[in-house]
Parts: sequence; C-alpha cells; structure tokens
Amino acid sequence: MRRGYQVSRSGNHCHRTAGACPMMVWFVALALAFGSPQARQLQPQQSQAIAATRGPVQPNTDYIHGTVDVIISTRDGFVLAADSRITHGDGTHTDDGQKLFTVGNRTACVIAGTVGAEIGLDGFDLRDAVGSHLLSMDKVAKENPGFSPNAVAVAHGLLDAFGGVAGLWRLTPGVVPGLVGEASAVSVGQDGEPGWMTLYLPLAPQSANGVSFLTVGTPGFGLHSLLLGLRFNVEVLGQPDVANRLLAANKPGEDVFSRTAIMRRFYLFKLKRRLDDLRLADGIELARTLEEATIALAPAAAGVGGPVDILTLSEAGYTWIQRKEKSAPLPPPWAIQFIGNRFIGGRQGLDGLQCLGCSFTDVDLTYNGDGDVELIQPKFDGSCRLRLGPHASEKMPHTVAALENLLRGKCEITGSSARP
Repeated sequence: MRRGYQVSRSGNHCHRTAGACPMMVWFVALALAFGSPQARQLQPQQSQAIAATRGPVQPNTDYIHGTVDVIISTRDGFVLAADSRITHGDGTHTDDGQKLFTVGNRTACVIAGTVGAEIGLDGFDLRDAVGSHLLSMDKVAKENPGFSPNAVAVAHGLLDAFGGVAGLWRLTPGVVPGLVGEASAVSVGQDGEPGWMTLYLPLAPQSANGVSFLTVGTPGFGLHSLLLGLRFNVEVLGQPDVANRLLAANKPGEDVFSRTAIMRRFYLFKLKRRLDDLRLADGIELARTLEEATIALAPAAAGVGGPVDILTLSEAGYTWIQRKEKSAPLPPPWAIQFIGNRFIGGRQGLDGLQCLGCSFTDVDLTYNGDGDVELIQPKFDGSCRLRLGPHASEKMPHTVAALENLLRGKCEITGSSARP
C-alpha cells in the first residue's frame, strides 16, 4: 500500500467528512451516490479466486502495489485480514499501516491502494488519509446507536475518502493513470442480513478553475450476491497472485503453505463440493495462511509484509482475532476541503479549512485556533483582512506562524498574536 505525495480532494465543491457533517447530511450523501457508479453483481463462482497457473509469482502492474487483503465469507460470518506494510514516497517502507477497520459494530472494511497523502507547499504540510475518514465514520456510527451503515453505505462513503487522498497528483506526461485504490466492505445487520460490496477506483485527470489534477475516475462496484445467505467465498485485494494460486489448486503442492492443515481441508472440501460447510474457524485459518503465504512468497516488488490483522464479523458483531500492538497515527479528518474554490466578499472562517488553489477577493478571514488550516497556492485579489482570535497563537502556534508568513503583504493581519 502506497503513501504518495499528492494534494487532497477532487472537484470544485465543498467536501465535509463524516465526522464533521450532521448525520442526516452524510446519510443522504451516501444514498444519492448509490445509483451513479457502475455496478455489477458478483456471483460466488465468479468472485472466488480461479487463477489457473502455478510457478513463480510475477508482479502484475494491474494490481495494487503494497497490500494483500483477504475477505472470506462462511456460513457463520465474515473473516477479514490485512498486512501492515506502507510504502512511502521516497521508496522506504514501514510495517505499521492500518488497512482493516470497523465502522460501527456491524460493518468492517479493508482498503488497498493510495491510503495517505502529504505535500509541503507555502509553509504548510498537507496530510490526508483514507483511514482518517473511516475512523470518522466509525465514530459517527458508534455515537449514534440507531444508525448503522451497512457495507453499501460504507463503500460509497469511501468514494470521497479516496477522492480526497488521490487529490492532486502532479500529471506526468505520457503516463496513463491506473488504479488508485480498492476496498471491500462487509456487514451483518441486526436482522442477520449480510452485505458485501467491493469498490474499484481508477485515476482520472480533471481540472477546475485552471487547476489540473488527478482524482478518482468512474468507480466500479462489485455487489456480491448473498440472496441465498452467507456461503463460502474468497476475495483477495492488492496482490492476489499467491493466494489465487493456492486457491486454484486441487491438492497440496511443493510449498509449505499448500501443505498446511487448513489448505488440505480446503482441497478436500473443494473436491467434495462442500466448501459451504467450512465454518468461521476454518475461515480464520485460511485467511491467516493466505496472508502469510503472500508475505513469504510474493516478490519484493509486491511490497507486502508486516504483522497481519484479522477480525471476524457475524450476527454477534465484530471480534478481533489478532491485531498489531501499534499502528501509525492517522491525521485528523478535515472539516471542509476545497480545490479551486472562489471566495468573493464576506467573512470566511479558516478553522478546519483545507484549500488548494483557491482564490480570495475582498474577504475578511478569521482564525481562532480551533482547527488546523492549510492554504495551498492561494490567490488574493482586492482587499484582504485576517483577524486572529485572542488565543489562536496559544492553541495553534505553528499554524498561526504559517498563516502570518503566507499572508504577510497580501492581507492586513490583526489580532493579539499578530506580529508586526
């Protein structure tokens, strides 16, 4: 999973994260989004891994670099597993990434692809992460027990999350954008109704108000068919080659992983056409084996590794089976994000604002230190005034200093923390 250097948020409109929006606004936004992406039904026999070849695994540029996520459904519930390797923009990696999340008590999700963004411009360090949005969704769901987003709602909510993180990649001439991310969300309602949706997100060039950037293109949704209830099924995101090879075989091979007890049991049930008889405990061992096999056998270029996180989701809710002790901290989600927006006249609060390539004409800006702020490549015309709140410098000294350095000579700055 790659953390690149890019600027956040696509489009020309305000984006409020789930944690900042009123509950109804977030729910309606998800509902409105449902009909627009291209969707396709995945039948069990289609979505099970069916790779036919064996032998050395070769990197596939069509796959997401740096992740192996495994999702398994059994008659008892779901199993989700993910590795922890994060590849940074400078080519280094750490093994503390979080790719497996819960949303409320009845939904879980794995993500693959561009999960974080950071760039330094104009004295600011912009950061955003898909995980931040998922944590925000989780907080909203748990603070509102009567609201429980299902797999479909979470998958659609991830559109904005990935879009914000994909944000502004510098366009490279001659380079055709590929996938920016994949995600798979599962849920089990209080009535026992299961849900499973997978999200495929390509990159696409866009422009707004003269600002050119890359963002998420037309998404694809795979809605897994669960009309007959939970049955055995497997899906692998990120780097699926090793797992697909193990699952496609009909008997143990030369490698140690295909000869494990769970793989022998899998091959036996597969031969007898009884895979639907596998239980949740089998799914846990199978997910663990597929993760460990990929980490051990995939080429270094696949970028997978680190501790494996595993949880189950059933009618009783979610249960962590194994979880690393510490994950890399995620930046807080932004209250409001803009790209290329125009502010003309009136008062504009800067607390919690992230704005790239925005223009300000005859504006009165205020900043009270109640949230971070990032103004990346702003444009100023006409009059501009910035009023700093009485405690802004005490609350957010680095942000106040960055604002003063950025706006000196462009805006009249007043307030107790303003410097001459």
